[in-house]
Amino acid sequence: MAKLLRNFNDFSGGLSEVSNDNMKDNQLALAINTTPGESHGIAKATGTEIAFEQIDTTTKVDNKNEPVVELLELKTPTASEVLAFTSTALYRRDLVSGTYHWTNITQTPLGSIGAIKDYFIHANKLWWFDGAQFYCYDGKDGDGPQVVTMTPEASTEATDEENDTAREEFWDRVKRTTSVVQRGKRWFYSRPDSNEVLFSELNDPAGFQLTNIINVNTKNADTITGLEEFNDGILIFKRKSVHYLTGWDLAGGSDIQLTQLNVTSGTMFPKSVQRVENAVLYLGYDGLYQLKIPYLSTILAAENIADKRIAKTLEKNHTSDAWATVWGGVYYLTVQNEQDIKEYRYYLNIKAFFGEFTQTCRCYSNALEDNNLYLGCDNGYILRYDDNSYHYIDAATGEPVEIMMKARTKGFDVAGMMVADAKVKRVFVVAKQFETVTSCPDIEIRADYKAKAFGMDFDESLVYAKGDWGKTRWGFISTVTKEIPVNYKAKRVQFTFTNDSMDEATLIYGIGVRYKQKRPRGNREGITEKRVVYDEN
Repeated sequence: MAKLLRNFNDFSGGLSEVSNDNMKDNQLALAINTTPGESHGIAKATGTEIAFEQIDTTTKVDNKNEPVVELLELKTPTASEVLAFTSTALYRRDLVSGTYHWTNITQTPLGSIGAIKDYFIHANKLWWFDGAQFYCYDGKDGDGPQVVTMTPEASTEATDEENDTAREEFWDRVKRTTSVVQRGKRWFYSRPDSNEVLFSELNDPAGFQLTNIINVNTKNADTITGLEEFNDGILIFKRKSVHYLTGWDLAGGSDIQLTQLNVTSGTMFPKSVQRVENAVLYLGYDGLYQLKIPYLSTILAAENIADKRIAKTLEKNHTSDAWATVWGGVYYLTVQNEQDIKEYRYYLNIKAFFGEFTQTCRCYSNALEDNNLYLGCDNGYILRYDDNSYHYIDAATGEPVEIMMKARTKGFDVAGMMVADAKVKRVFVVAKQFETVTSCPDIEIRADYKAKAFGMDFDESLVYAKGDWGKTRWGFISTVTKEIPVNYKAKRVQFTFTNDSMDEATLIYGIGVRYKQKRPRGNREGITEKRVVYDEN
């Protein structure tokens, strides 16, 4: 009987948790530190490098520096500097003077601050909140960080004690802001445990009238958690719902409209809310949601797009925080729970999740000058992703550590049908051979209930027919092929790729299986023999 061949060369579907029979051939059952590669293959994630010198923070936690929880760049007419927030201080690093070191600029005059909640940049100044106070910083040549006061400090219409008290109470609500967004020439502020959105006067982030309030009430005890500008409106996130504020005439109120969207979840994590082209992504209590306006429609629609393992992480491990960013067509999401910190990535162009990724961080920043993706990490370290790096950085020591890659395919029916017996003769692994580094992933082949591990080295003479087989099946790309004898009888076969070597790249283009299909054999099991009697009539 002729030997047959099956090819699997597209793993772009990302993670899936459905049963094998329902999974698509291009989906993966596991993708730890694994990303989509060239030509629909699977690749080991690229690594990180230390971007700046370690911040020696004033306050220590377990004899280590405080983690960096926010990272941004501030440019003024006379200065350009990187600003790094920890839980108690703001550090500045000058990018122009050449004296590259971190300086704590909150020791004088503020002393200390709380952990930053949200911020914006306006008029060459950084404005931010820590949940208890409103601050402003105008660059190194200014007066340092200052506490923002309400303008005007007292009412110009009346000076009686009752009116001044009302303004002080209003300003206290502003200072407790945890989410702020700018729309046009106004700023909108929200705070936890509240149903109010406060908005400023035109062109003045600290200017308010006592009537600058939008009430977002619902029947339950839900409260506002975050704000985001989208499509000429403002999305108002609560824990269990999302509202959409449109209109411009806030002073007169003639065209203002507040609509509650038809979604099954709001968000507890405002830092997970990110705009992606014509949509907004956010982490709900049961997965990742996408809000977008469908074609030929003016109404926002919601869709749960998350792989269910993210929802399980939220539910099982009591998630305490989450933060995200969008960079290079990828939505990066880090989830923190009582056990550890894990990152997942949603690739927008192929609409697929990959993860988890084990390089932990406390914040993202893609707003620095070189447009790279930076990570604020524990122990005062700031890292950046590097496409030429194949190691992570240990935040405890600052030393390079291995990237632990593990990718597992679904179980494939060898002959294309579960009922057909087959003998797997050989397996072909088609991979990229890197010029400067070796590429030695290990593969475990599971044939029904039998499993066998193979160590592969593409630096050896492993080119099968000078690579023609790989080029024929995978197009005109430079490939090398590892041929593995198996000789297992199996109906279903599954592959697991691992690589934990330091500074070693891996890119698997695809898999080929050569097998011999068995002829179906009948038997009489379950058949009852019955005597046939001939009737002459």
